[in-house]
Amino acid sequence: MVEPAPFFDFLDKYPVIPIYVFVTHALACLPILCLLYLAQIAPLHNNCRYILCLWALSFGAVYSMNAGLATVDFVSDSGYMPRSMYRPHIRFIFYQYHVMCTTFCSTVEIVLSVERIVAIVHPRHYHFSGFAWKTLGTITVALMGFAYAVDLRVHSEEVAPRLAGCAILSVVEISVLAAGGLAVRVCRSKYIRMYGHATLTARYQVKEAFEMSKAMIPAYIISFILKSYVCNGTFSIVNLMRKHPQLRKQVNRKFRSIL
Repeated sequence: MVEPAPFFDFLDKYPVIPIYVFVTHALACLPILCLLYLAQIAPLHNNCRYILCLWALSFGAVYSMNAGLATVDFVSDSGYMPRSMYRPHIRFIFYQYHVMCTTFCSTVEIVLSVERIVAIVHPRHYHFSGFAWKTLGTITVALMGFAYAVDLRVHSEEVAPRLAGCAILSVVEISVLAAGGLAVRVCRSKYIRMYGHATLTARYQVKEAFEMSKAMIPAYIISFILKSYVCNGTFSIVNLMRKHPQLRKQVNRKFRSIL
C-alpha cells in the first residue's frame, strides 16, 4: 500500500507550482529586458551587441518553455502536478524545446567568448569594422541546427543515442567554461602587451574585450551549475550588468535619472 504524502497531495490539489513558475519567470524577464535595452545604448561593437542580445533572448526562450510546462499543469484535469513526461504530448514537446533552447544558450556563450578573442587579433581594424551579419547569421542557424540534433539524441528511445546526447551536453557546458577562461587570459595578456605600444582605439577595443570576457565568467560558472533554473538566468544577466563597466555605467545613469 502506498503511504500518503500530504505535501504532494497539497501541491497536486492547489496550483502552487504553476503560479510560482508564472510569477518568478515574469519577474525574471525584467533583467532580460534591461539587458536588451542597455546593450543598445552601451558602446559595444555591433557583433558583441548581437551575440549579447541573442544570449539574453535564449534565456527568455528557456523561460517560455518553463512557462509552457506550467501552463500544461495549470489546465490539467488530473491535478496540478505532472503524471508523466510524455502525457499529454504537448508536455513532451515543451521538454524537447527546453533542451534545444538550453543547448543553444550554452553555445551562444561559447560564441561570445570566441568573438572577444577575434576582436583583439587586429583590434583597431575590428573596432571600425561593420556588423558581420552574414557570418553571425550563418553561425546562428548552425547553432540552432546543432541544438536540434542534440535534442534528437537526448530524447531518443534508444539508450546509446540518449547517452551520446547527454555526453554532448556535458562537453558543451565544459567548453563554455574553457572558452570563457581562455578569452579572459588571452585578452588580459594582449592588453598588458599593448599598453603604451598601440593607438588609443586599439587599446580601447582590447580593454572592452577583456572587460566583457571577465564580466561573463561568473555568469558562465553559475550557468554551468544551474543551467535549467530561472535563478541562473536572472543571476547571470544581473551579474553581467553589474560587472561590465559600460553596462554598469548605463545602469547607474538610468537610476540617477529616475531618482
